[in-house]
Amino acid sequence: MKTSTHTFVVMGAIVLALVACWVFIFARLTASKHAYVEETKLLLEERQKELSYLSTHNLLRETEADRLELAQLFVTEDTVVSFLEELELLGRRAGIVLELSSVQPIKDTSLNFFFEVSGSFTDIYEFVKLSELLPHKLAVDKVDIRKVDGFIDEGGKPLPIWKGAVTLSLKSFIVEKNETATSKN
Repeated sequence: MKTSTHTFVVMGAIVLALVACWVFIFARLTASKHAYVEETKLLLEERQKELSYLSTHNLLRETEADRLELAQLFVTEDTVVSFLEELELLGRRAGIVLELSSVQPIKDTSLNFFFEVSGSFTDIYEFVKLSELLPHKLAVDKVDIRKVDGFIDEGGKPLPIWKGAVTLSLKSFIVEKNETATSKN
């Protein structure tokens, strides 16, 4: 009986050791499974972020030409000078003398340009028409011209000289905000 009790105790200890090993291995597998699930979730989140970034990057690249074209419709503080040069070129093409007398900002949304003009009536009228055809939101607020003494020779035909003021209001003006100043507020 001693041997059978001894065998029974040894077998019980082996079974108990095997059950303990099985519980330990099962607990480790469960913990590994949870860690695996969490890592998989993190990888999926990172992949979604990467796909979102790539999608945004592709969209920006695809719309770059459209955005540049749209940006050309607006005048910023950096492009006011080139806009004025464009207006002066229109004045020369129309055959008038165009002098900028002042610029007045109206809030952050528009600029008023005050010009002194001289030339024939038809040339001044042509300038006003051409300025309205520019691809900017530009309104002719005021045209105040008067016939003065003298004539100009236009194509061998003497025409009376007209002088006055033209006020143009640029409605497509954008003030670019400084990003560091707005992020501090």
